[in-house]
Amino acid sequence: MRRRALLFVWAALAAAIVLAGPAFARSALPIGADLFSNPYEIAEKGDVAYALYPSGLAILDIRSALRPSLISNMFLPGEAGGLLLRDNYLYVSRGTGGLFTMNLDDPFRPAVVDTLPAPSSFGRLDHGWNRLQAADRDSGLIVIDIQNPGAPQRLYKYPIGEPIQDIRVRRAVASLALERGGLRTFDISHYIPVPLAHRPDLEGAVHLDFSFATLYVSRGEDGISAVDVSDSTNPVILADAYRPPGATGDVAAVDSFLVAVHDARELHLLRRGGLSAGALAVSAVDTTLGRVLAKGGRVYSTGLDRGLRLVELVIPQNATYIAGFAVPGAVVSDVAVEADTAFLAVGTKGVGLVSLADELNPVLLGFLPAAGNVNALEVKDRYIYTAEAGQGLRVYDAASGAAVGFASTPGTQGLLVEGSLAYMCGGSAGLSILDVSNPAGPVPVGSIGTGG
Repeated sequence: MRRRALLFVWAALAAAIVLAGPAFARSALPIGADLFSNPYEIAEKGDVAYALYPSGLAILDIRSALRPSLISNMFLPGEAGGLLLRDNYLYVSRGTGGLFTMNLDDPFRPAVVDTLPAPSSFGRLDHGWNRLQAADRDSGLIVIDIQNPGAPQRLYKYPIGEPIQDIRVRRAVASLALERGGLRTFDISHYIPVPLAHRPDLEGAVHLDFSFATLYVSRGEDGISAVDVSDSTNPVILADAYRPPGATGDVAAVDSFLVAVHDARELHLLRRGGLSAGALAVSAVDTTLGRVLAKGGRVYSTGLDRGLRLVELVIPQNATYIAGFAVPGAVVSDVAVEADTAFLAVGTKGVGLVSLADELNPVLLGFLPAAGNVNALEVKDRYIYTAEAGQGLRVYDAASGAAVGFASTPGTQGLLVEGSLAYMCGGSAGLSILDVSNPAGPVPVGSIGTGG
């Protein structure tokens, strides 16, 4: 059974986890590092997670919490705006590229069923009253009818006067975070949003999250404020606040806790209702953290400058420990796990071997030299498949370390092995498909170009 509180942080395996107070770190496993970069936002549906990137959407199998795997990528026009899951549909806002509606009858293979052009630029999304509320990055609140969920229709754009940083909806009330204008609330039960309240004294608002009738407002260098919104016409700023030195980023409520990004390099664990008491625990990572999302007892976060990474965090009430792992002088770009061993793609160092027999104390066993610069890898049965820069797919015997097979491919940034096929991708080089039913003799069987 999954633990009640897991925190998946897209952070580097090389992160040294530094904890204070009750410990909440377990292990760090990076995935899919070179396929896309700069993950912006995460949504999840059961065993599948959807990661929004500047260039599109990645679909991930998360049935194994510690061993998520990349299923596929979808390249979408525009820029990363926001994600929203509603019933059996995934709504993806892509800035100037519009709003994409995807049917999730098969959650592992979302199908685009509708595209709504952007009035200017779609940003963050939320849902309420059978409508989507979309932040217009230029300066407006866009209302979209989804009574027919597969064919959204734009209803109205309400001018705000400045870009909306974040949006959260509770019941029939939308709360907007405005960096200059503070907090504004609107009744969205009408065709045209009706202004309810304005708290300009919450200026600097950049991120929001709800827990029942309390709205947590992250305000950068002004920290985190708790706001009672039980009366939507009169939001009341509570005395409970968190103002550490530095700047706070995104926030997510999970169970009785609040997880906050601090100075873009730390995660702070706070107790809701006790923000003023300070952080219960601090986890420092060597990546720039972006958004966090709490759902189903789990919290996801994006690591903006190190690709997609995973750290599992649990929240015990007792026990204190410190766990960390680093590969000195190297960038880890991918990982595969087999039994109690992690195999790392470590560039010119080849394949790193890490013992996970004690997952709180991973031990670097050494490196398997590779013929080329290893960008990505997969481990299947007793073979290690590597994507080696400028060369192609190389196969090694995991027991002896000997190279047993090779095939040249134009793209060597990403690799997925599924059944008897290997998929290699590389930006404008497109996708190469190889038959690896005989690992000693991989054979190219097809390719898909990017169209330029």
